[in-house]
Amino acid sequence: PRADGADGTAGRSVGDASLGRAAHSSELYKGDISDTELCARLMEDHLVRALRDAAEGQVVQASAYALGVLLRRVCDCSAETPTRYQEWYEANSRGDGQPPRSAAWRALSEEERRSYEVWGSIGDALRRTVKPYLLVSAEARGSLANRPPEPSPLFRGGVRYSEWLVRWCKQLLAHAARHRRDYGEGEAERAPRRLTEEQRGLRRRADLLLACEPCVRFDPQLALQLLPYLVLFLLAAEEDAAAA
Repeated sequence: PRADGADGTAGRSVGDASLGRAAHSSELYKGDISDTELCARLMEDHLVRALRDAAEGQVVQASAYALGVLLRRVCDCSAETPTRYQEWYEANSRGDGQPPRSAAWRALSEEERRSYEVWGSIGDALRRTVKPYLLVSAEARGSLANRPPEPSPLFRGGVRYSEWLVRWCKQLLAHAARHRRDYGEGEAERAPRRLTEEQRGLRRRADLLLACEPCVRFDPQLALQLLPYLVLFLLAAEEDAAAA
């Protein structure tokens, strides 16, 4: 991670505007991507772009909700994260634009690492745009888990490709919501056993994917980007459920 202004340059991220959209589209899927890296990519490529293009209405509401969940629930950011990250970076920087030593990073809690990683990876312009959403509620929506997934086959004659993509994505999101419910909010709620580290990781990835559910109907390209991650999540969740 790095801080803007520490060496006179902006922090770099997967979603750095200098990389250009073509660089992203050439790597639509990355199998070993972390939650924080995927959040940065989704914010830059889809959610913030949607906010800029839509002045008001459902698109803005959906994007604001997704940003709040990604920043606060998935990446453990808070309204204090920008200040705390900057103070930590400046206190531990080695000078000459070098990032803090690894010992300073290891001394952070898991939650601090996630929040500092995502905040340090995004550029200054994106930080300014998403900062107000550090105050948005990170409560996940639960209605999707109670809705039956749309039955297959989803592709029918006369259906546009973009419509099929969105319907397929929403079908997989409905399955993901059912698995997410099984992991509960804490260690006891709907969880038959204490969650393992892998299960907590699955719960976090589910929160990430489900945060985008209100947005996919407005953005088929977002649906396309989510599809491989949804498939991987569902395979892992099904395997975990079978082993229970």
